[in-house]
Amino acid sequence: MNSMMELNDNRNKLFDELVQFCMKSGEIDQNLYTEYDVKRGLRDSNGKGVLTGLTEISDVVSYRLVNGAKIPAEGKLYYQGYDVEEIVKGIGSRRYAFEEVTYLLLFGELPTKKQFESFIPLNTSSSDCG
Repeated sequence: MNSMMELNDNRNKLFDELVQFCMKSGEIDQNLYTEYDVKRGLRDSNGKGVLTGLTEISDVVSYRLVNGAKIPAEGKLYYQGYDVEEIVKGIGSRRYAFEEVTYLLLFGELPTKKQFESFIPLNTSSSDCG
């Protein structure tokens, strides 16, 4: 059986690896700040909030392009390119659906089985800290 110190060291190492992965997957091209007039405080020059599309975390689609014309459509929400409606439909009775979506939002992709199995104990141990 592992001691508590070994478990903490293992979790710290895994956590550090996930932080590095998150920083890479969430990296924003610095030129986009100028191109979209986004200030570092996540405000544009008029004081409005930044579009989530710049961060690639989510996207809201409210129209379709038909022959170059914008046609209003039923809104669709996407997280990291995944249709949220499809994510919800696929949840069913899965126990850790929230954690899967959390991983998707943090790292830009759904976890593999191995990544997910490593993520669950980290997430659980973090919730015990509060």
